Amino acid sequence: MSSGIPTRALPSNGAARLWPLVLLFGLDCILIVLHVCAAWLDWVNPAWSIEQDRGFGEGFQYMKQMLCIGFLLSLSRRPGLSGVSLTWLVLILWMLLDDAFSWHEAWAAATVQGFGAHPPWWASGPNFELLFMLVTGGLALSAIALVTWRAPRGGRELSLGITALFCVFALFAVGVDYVHALSTGPVLHAMLGVVEEGGEMFSLSLLVWWLYLLRTEASFPRPMALRKLPVRQWAVAGRAQRETQS
Repeated sequence: MSSGIPTRALPSNGAARLWPLVLLFGLDCILIVLHVCAAWLDWVNPAWSIEQDRGFGEGFQYMKQMLCIGFLLSLSRRPGLSGVSLTWLVLILWMLLDDAFSWHEAWAAATVQGFGAHPPWWASGPNFELLFMLVTGGLALSAIALVTWRAPRGGRELSLGITALFCVFALFAVGVDYVHALSTGPVLHAMLGVVEEGGEMFSLSLLVWWLYLLRTEASFPRPMALRKLPVRQWAVAGRAQRETQS
């Protein structure tokens, strides 16, 4: 029975498969550089800041999340991948809506106001946001673990691959974000902001690219084996092809 994950060999022009990642990383780098310029050179337009709500950086993240949703929706049509793909789709859709409408920030502010001038430690802004992320994330991952356990081999591999990349994203979106919120010095605060937002951007770009590879069936047998991608062979094949054409 087919696992739903493509296992055929990469085509000879596999180097072309790298261009979406190069494009995504390149745009991430441009937005980070513009953010640094906007912060340190006192540019007037705050939309260039990657920390700005409704800014260009956040808009680019929204676009990548919508690409993930589209790729997962397409993968859900393959045998054995529907349950896992749709479960992850719901989680990423929740992330998109939460970012767009700032739900957890609004709930954190309402909780602090509800306790008055002396809220308990867990109800303060950064602590409540961290607790909220841990609770909702734990519930979501529990549902994903159940679906993954019941899925066939291809669905399990897909879910484990997304989980590995999602954990990298969560490290910056939750862990570094919490440290960033508690930091006091202006220089340290600014640097942690770049690390947090930049890490989120690069990790989400990697997830988009990986789902793109699966969607276009130019992938590798085991989704967890990102380190085994034959990037060097792709580059050599692409260079040989250009020399042949010239």
